[in-house]
Amino acid sequence: MSVCSLMHMKSSEIPLVGRLFQLPYSVELFSYQGFRSFFSRKNIESMRAEFAEEGKVPECIDQAGEILALQFQHHPGYARGVMSTLKHFPFTALAPTYGALQEEKFPVQVIWGTRDTVVPGTSVDAVERVLPRIKVTKIEGATHSIVMTHPEAIVQRLGGFVV
Repeated sequence: MSVCSLMHMKSSEIPLVGRLFQLPYSVELFSYQGFRSFFSRKNIESMRAEFAEEGKVPECIDQAGEILALQFQHHPGYARGVMSTLKHFPFTALAPTYGALQEEKFPVQVIWGTRDTVVPGTSVDAVERVLPRIKVTKIEGATHSIVMTHPEAIVQRLGGFVV
């Protein structure tokens, strides 16, 4: 299985928000306060939805949501940065990014939550299969919010890796 076949999305598979930000002037248009508030709410809803199965959202996620709302409200540059990431994210071309890491000589460790589904078309298992030289560390049950929900586990796994 190649990186290309595993991590290449068709344009029709790109999430709506990704397609929306491909439109000309989308970042500029959606930088207005009303839109920033909308995207802030959607982002917070998305973070909280990662824990729907558990029936309880961790306190750190609610705290992060409060900070996120303030950043979107008071820092237009933050909102523009998030939107620019969505606009320029290589939804249809992740393969070259991942593939390039296979050729490098420096050590690379990927720490990934087993329940992270935020980046479409990727999974920790897929990365592990197509990039055998990379040290893949799975944090069982962690979502995309892994840094907030599992900081101790990350520090522990980095301890023997970072020089």
